[in-house]
Amino acid sequence: TGKATRIATGYFNAVSFSPDNKEVVFGLASGERYPQKTNIIRGPVAGGPTSPLTHDGISGWPLWGPQGQIVFVKQLNAKQRKYGPKNDLFLMNANGKGVKRLTHTKVDQLTAGLFPTAWSASGNQLLTEYGGQDTSYAVTVNPKTGKEKNLSPGNSETGFAGVALGSDGKTVYGYLGGFEGGGGSQLKIASVPYAGGKPKVLVSGGFSPSWGG
Repeated sequence: TGKATRIATGYFNAVSFSPDNKEVVFGLASGERYPQKTNIIRGPVAGGPTSPLTHDGISGWPLWGPQGQIVFVKQLNAKQRKYGPKNDLFLMNANGKGVKRLTHTKVDQLTAGLFPTAWSASGNQLLTEYGGQDTSYAVTVNPKTGKEKNLSPGNSETGFAGVALGSDGKTVYGYLGGFEGGGGSQLKIASVPYAGGKPKVLVSGGFSPSWGG
């Protein structure tokens, strides 16, 4: 119908629907000062009262999983790092309880670390994107052990950027040549096996695709 509903106001990072599509979670900050003091909020799609799921001021970028679990970012070590905090991934229940650290990622000074991208339908596979200055590449994360796998090892500037995960968890979809790619000649929409392997080019000259469910 085109009807718009205001859920909340502020400065947002990531919005994710619940498995039944009746609610959303999102990262919300009250100001722009970096690093932002951000927390994760839950609210109904139809509008109405919202509830904070975190209160620490360093949690954001939530992604609601098919089994009710939420993976999200905590911005850590802000005072020890020169340019800003690093991201590590955590899991929690849909009510904000049972918080558990998932990753212990090594993050260079000029990069931020991992951002959640997509869950498989079973919840057994998780796709993330490692980002920062001139850097964006797909990384799979085991949602039980936190084990990480770079899908374009050694190539952060023209490597494989992931945007979607097949429902069966076997295939990652994305594109090649996003950073310092030399123009359209190196831009390609492609797929890569979740377990790793050679990219399969789907469209030459394509860039930054969005896959529907």
